[in-house]
Amino acid sequence: MQRTVTAAILFIMSGSVLLTSGYFYDELNDVKRWSVVVGSLLLLVVCSLMPKGFSSLFRAVRSSLFCVGMSVIGTVLSVQGVLQYLHVLASHNAYFHVTGSYENPAGFAVAVCVMFPFAVHLLSRRPSHLWQRLFGAVAAMVMVVAVVLSQSRSGILALCVSIGVMLTGVSEVRRWVLKYRYQVLAAVVLLVPCVLFGLYCMKPDSADGRLFIWRVCLDMIRESPLTGYGPSGFLTHYMPAQADYFSSHPDSQYMLLSDNITHPFNEYLKLTVKYGMVGLLASLLLLVMWIRGVWINGGKYRHVALSVMSVLFILCQFSYPFNYAISWFVAALSLLYASPESVFAWFSHRIRRSLLSAGFMTLLSYSFYNMYHELKWAAISRRSLAGYTEQMIPHYELMLPHMKDNHLFLYNYAADLNYIGSYDESMRLTKACTHLCLDYDVQMLLADNLEQTGRTDDAVAAYSIASLMIPNRLVPLESIMDIYLSLADTVRADSVAWVILGKRVKVPSAAVEQIMRDAREWLDGGGHEKSEGGTGEGGPIQS
Repeated sequence: MQRTVTAAILFIMSGSVLLTSGYFYDELNDVKRWSVVVGSLLLLVVCSLMPKGFSSLFRAVRSSLFCVGMSVIGTVLSVQGVLQYLHVLASHNAYFHVTGSYENPAGFAVAVCVMFPFAVHLLSRRPSHLWQRLFGAVAAMVMVVAVVLSQSRSGILALCVSIGVMLTGVSEVRRWVLKYRYQVLAAVVLLVPCVLFGLYCMKPDSADGRLFIWRVCLDMIRESPLTGYGPSGFLTHYMPAQADYFSSHPDSQYMLLSDNITHPFNEYLKLTVKYGMVGLLASLLLLVMWIRGVWINGGKYRHVALSVMSVLFILCQFSYPFNYAISWFVAALSLLYASPESVFAWFSHRIRRSLLSAGFMTLLSYSFYNMYHELKWAAISRRSLAGYTEQMIPHYELMLPHMKDNHLFLYNYAADLNYIGSYDESMRLTKACTHLCLDYDVQMLLADNLEQTGRTDDAVAAYSIASLMIPNRLVPLESIMDIYLSLADTVRADSVAWVILGKRVKVPSAAVEQIMRDAREWLDGGGHEKSEGGTGEGGPIQS
């Protein structure tokens, strides 16, 4: 039974890391998420039906087979990344060489880093078979190389911390550290700033951009420090807060670094924005309780569990690990290291197992129901992109009651309605979407609906907010200029044209060049001299 449960966990783990499917809306991440949800619930149903099922689950993650399996999965993913770096395999993102089965290096680094401690455990565990130690050494080396090639700074830092935690589990190392504790402390104090500075220098613009995002988040937290903004608080409030910042700081150095942000690159900041200090303190309390539980009940796998969680803790500070199913699955498995076996033996009673089985089956049915609708939505979206947008609208309408809490579905539906000219209905759905997510794309769709329905003043105001959200984007300004030209308001059109020409371009492209060319042609051909309202640098135009 234990070997079967171990194999099942590893099967779910491999699905959460390696699977991709074009049948889902997000072909790289949705299938991973559903493989974890459905696979985990199926496993729990089976364990609840067996008298010793949960005890087998407890022992499964504390076996050498589990460590070997995790190392194998991590090695396979790492080899995929290395082959992408060598251009043998194609990456899933044109901007990054190494992504594995993910859309960017962040997801790749998360998956490799959480499996790295298991390879190190094989290498350092005694007594163990020689082949296990050799395989652990090779697997750990391949994983380190893959993360370094991915240039994920948070991943590299997480590996360094993971190695440090694993080394504290070696008795010889512990004795050496205690003997030279002052020298070790001094070395750490000197080394940490150097490592952080080196990682900063790898991509300084990216690091500066994240520091700016954190600054805006702290401003948001000051506005609602105790309870936060709610479950959708970050998606609905961050981009308007960024717009407010640039409105108050029109000459900010961060304008060129700004982008459409859906995550603050810090899980604890996101948690605090959503649930305030209450949520943050609750999560830290749970973390302390988990560490205490692992220290008491972890046994010889204590440092493996601590290393895995230290990896997640570091990644949470600089990335978004919990956007990926692998992090949730590993975090759930880590609870097995923090609990005594007696807890799982308690579930062996027939009545308790029957109740748990019924509960897990209910959750499994609900999961299949939701997965069916996501698959159907993906199919509708593909048909719409293939040119059958108008024919897909009735299908969208039928799915709306089931997907009304999914902001991506609402935006997708509203955008298709806008495309076929149903602007009033698109407006209704866009406004519903703003209660779940209000980013640059949603704001631009809202502005276009306002423009198309003849509400030009409101449209200009909405485009101005979009321009403030991401000041280096020229499309909102182009739209404002077009509105003023349609109204024959040449003075304001001139002002916007000068603002466009005064913008610093973040990413040169044919579209950007065309917008600037149109502004120049208007000023050269039909425009007026530079008006007092045009600054040449100017921020967004206010209505």
